[in-house]
Amino acid sequence: MQKYWGYDDFRPLQEEVIYSVLHGHDTLAIMPTGGGKSLCYQVPAMCHDGLCLVISPLIALMKDQVDGLLKKGIKSYAIYSGMSKKEIDITLDNCIYGDAKFLFVSPERLLTDIFIERSQYMDIQWIAVDEAHCISQWGYDFRPPYLQISDFRNSIPRATIIALTATATSIVKQDIQDKLSFTEGRVFTSDFSRGNLSFSVRTVEDKSAKILEILHKIPGSAIIYTGTRKETQEVNRLLCAHGITSDFYHAGLSPDARTDRQNDWLKNKTRVMVATNAFGMGIDKPDVRLVIHYHMPSNLESYYQEAGRAGRDMKKAFAVVLFHKKDKADMFAQLQRSHPGFDFIKKVYQALANYYKIAVGSSQMESYDFDISHFSETYEMHASEVFYAIKKLQEEGLIDMSDGFFRPSRVLFRLSGEALYEYQITHEKQDTFIKTILRALGGEAFTHFMPVSESRLARNLNSTTYQVIQNLGFLHDEQVIFYEKSSNKPQITFLTPRFDSKKLPLNYDRLKQRKKLQEDKLNAALDYISETNKCRQRIIADYFNESVLEDCEICDNCIERKKEAPELSRKEVLEKLELNFGNTPFNIEEAVRLFPRPYQKKTMEMIRRLIDEASIIQEGSNFVIPPEAEKKAGQ
Repeated sequence: MQKYWGYDDFRPLQEEVIYSVLHGHDTLAIMPTGGGKSLCYQVPAMCHDGLCLVISPLIALMKDQVDGLLKKGIKSYAIYSGMSKKEIDITLDNCIYGDAKFLFVSPERLLTDIFIERSQYMDIQWIAVDEAHCISQWGYDFRPPYLQISDFRNSIPRATIIALTATATSIVKQDIQDKLSFTEGRVFTSDFSRGNLSFSVRTVEDKSAKILEILHKIPGSAIIYTGTRKETQEVNRLLCAHGITSDFYHAGLSPDARTDRQNDWLKNKTRVMVATNAFGMGIDKPDVRLVIHYHMPSNLESYYQEAGRAGRDMKKAFAVVLFHKKDKADMFAQLQRSHPGFDFIKKVYQALANYYKIAVGSSQMESYDFDISHFSETYEMHASEVFYAIKKLQEEGLIDMSDGFFRPSRVLFRLSGEALYEYQITHEKQDTFIKTILRALGGEAFTHFMPVSESRLARNLNSTTYQVIQNLGFLHDEQVIFYEKSSNKPQITFLTPRFDSKKLPLNYDRLKQRKKLQEDKLNAALDYISETNKCRQRIIADYFNESVLEDCEICDNCIERKKEAPELSRKEVLEKLELNFGNTPFNIEEAVRLFPRPYQKKTMEMIRRLIDEASIIQEGSNFVIPPEAEKKAGQ
């Protein structure tokens, strides 16, 4: 860990998880965002020979992980939608014949014929399953392709499984272990209590005014989560108008804009990031003092993960939900919109097949650039309805839709060094151009695809970007190189051969069950909002079936209870002690702990008075309640 990552110490739970994996135990690690989950499989893999296969549904995070590992000199590759068959073929060869340590893939790739066949020749020692809650239909983001992992694992029986997620209820924890066929499994869950993080809900008429009030009271770096892209811009304008350094972030921005805005916020050049939930995954910024939710998420899993991005440095931080009385109706309306009718789902599937001119039985694992606005206009559908229909097709494992991410142009030389030299001799006009590519990319361009910048090549050649693209295209046509142009568009991937929409194998029972499950999760989120007495950390812990021994004392409910806690009567205290101890001796500390924390100071004062009047008497180092005190208490 020191050699490659430069860390002297483990974060909480990392060491236990790493040693479990190193000892060959199938392991489930439930750790918060920013808790260092990736090191839990990366460190063990670097301790031994062999390849670690990492399964993740998030292309952007896969690319970030690969880029980070490559910068450390660790050979790593990724296979995801949008890659050409040739590039996939070369990547698989590099994992068989090269010294690759990590291969990142989406779960949809596991049971393709080419992957199953080629994986048998790889020295796979570990299988890391990121976002492992996706394997459980009881989870909040179920994805059927995750169910294929167990089948794939059966073909690599020597491999140790490590599953990772930020949140999981007890039923999801068990489901993950069952679905991944754990043997001698170990489960590690990070400490659920966040003693430095104050949770609160503010029911307000004017959310804008409350945001400004909170930001003026609480200094430091902040995130404001909104429900829509439009709201990110509206809230950002509000903050800028009031002199607060702010920016907005959503998946519709260009990759460069997203990177620049994120970096400015990480460096504290920007104080507040107003964002959709597209922001925050994989970001480790420990000094976030405040997370505001403009709207409550539809489930506590998402809320806890997003709110938990505050206060990772263990200093005081705040997580605030803003709630308006009309939000509840809006949340249920949104739930209905997110579950379109079965006929509409089939209609969208058919339209996609027509849009890309895909014949029945073809296009399995084929990817296509997708412009949802153009598609919706073409078939006279509302874009949001199309989006939710595609999400259902994704849940059913029929289609995958990836957010737009920047994929740079890439080049691979098809000719050997000797054959390329002969080509340069016979094609003098291309000689300088080829030499410039070789200087820019080096010898690695003969073994795998390398990212190339057309504009940088143009500057080196004192040419134009357009001319460079033309020359690269010419060399591609001449079969000297493989050239794939850059893209930053979302993509649609058909995960199965295209079906006749009338015979689309939708699991109707499962879709209905998923809707009911999400209704239950929404009700749990609304219960969290409406609760005005119970400690908020306890509410969240109870939802995840975790144990929190004490109230947090710093959430809005705990603070209000402390203000209102009345003095307990003599009778109430004696009855409570008698109920719990009877004639058994007890010490003062355990007696006080019987009472809620806001009452404990006044309870201690009452117990002292009872001792002074002999209603409680000392017996050795402990105390007991004499029978006559019990009678008085009964009176």
